[in-house]
Amino acid sequence: MNDEHKVELSEIYARTSSSKFGITTLEAKKRQESEGLNILTTTKSSPLIIQFLKEFINFFAILLMIGSALSFLAEYLNPNQGNMYIGIALISVVILNTIFTFIQKYQSEKIMESFQKMIPSIVKVLRDGNWIEINAKELVTGDIIMVQEGDKIPADCRLIEANALKVDNASITGESEPQLRKLECTSNNILESRNMLFSGTLVQTGNGKGVVYGKGMKTQIGAIVSLTKETKKVETPLHKETKHFIKIISTIAITLGIVFFSLVY
Repeated sequence: MNDEHKVELSEIYARTSSSKFGITTLEAKKRQESEGLNILTTTKSSPLIIQFLKEFINFFAILLMIGSALSFLAEYLNPNQGNMYIGIALISVVILNTIFTFIQKYQSEKIMESFQKMIPSIVKVLRDGNWIEINAKELVTGDIIMVQEGDKIPADCRLIEANALKVDNASITGESEPQLRKLECTSNNILESRNMLFSGTLVQTGNGKGVVYGKGMKTQIGAIVSLTKETKKVETPLHKETKHFIKIISTIAITLGIVFFSLVY
């Protein structure tokens, strides 16, 4: 609903079926079964060698390889006519373009993987009236968590207690300076309101407590991951020029190959 920063704490507790005393271990297990784990789901990638080889399977790469093969064949049938150099040039373009494209996609995947590292492995949570440490993946909606200096926030939370608490929200908002947290709503924009804690952000100083209302992909960082996965690839001017160049080279290579075989045979 994106109004978790505006409503009263009692409303947050009502929405999450929780209280300032947290939830029980039994209830947590039930919620985990229905909600799933507190993880960010990224696209499962194939082995690097498979990804690299797939870059050779596209229309322009195939055209260039056909042109290169025809050039080598022409050199074999009629040596010393310069066809070998054409073949080498064409296959070089295919290899260089494949390497360039593969590196771009590999870097994009590394960025996606880095999102996973923003979630801590252990979190301190209030269960059955006691503070215990659990795997952050097992966190559920309605849990009360405690964070302190150096901790990564494991889920989106409404702040219920703050003691000189400052959080670095750079991963979410891009703010360069850590922001002091307060219990009051300070902005209509949920990302700017200081009574919120967001998954993937870092506690710089102080300590505090919060009630979890969003986890995994239902967090602000989860929304960013979703957008990253769903955004269509935008072609850069360099990529457009490369494709145009490949079209020209492919056309010339195939045309020369057809003309050569027509004249010779």
